Amino acid sequence: MEVKELIGTEVFHKVFGTGFIEDAHDNYIQVLFQSEKRSNFSYPSCFDRFLVLESEENREDVNADLVLWRMESGAEQKEALRQQYLETQQAIEARRIAAEERKRKAVQQRMRK
Repeated sequence: MEVKELIGTEVFHKVFGTGFIEDAHDNYIQVLFQSEKRSNFSYPSCFDRFLVLESEENREDVNADLVLWRMESGAEQKEALRQQYLETQQAIEARRIAAEERKRKAVQQRMRK
């Protein structure tokens, strides 16, 4: 999708509220919020975390661009690696706790003798 096609589109930001895309060039969009605040966002990554399109008219095209961006930027791979890291950390912690429990039981058995 051509980013210029989004000019005039209403968006929502969880902090700034409702706004309209007033300018778009290259991979950036400029949003004018109702509070008169102007902000520039990187396209399409801004729709991954910050902005939501209010109308569904361009949502499919933006989502397609977002999926492509995620693949190209490695965002999906980074998330998969992050998840793998968390799972590994949990497994290490579980093994540490189990080892401590075995040691505790061994000490208790020795004390009984």
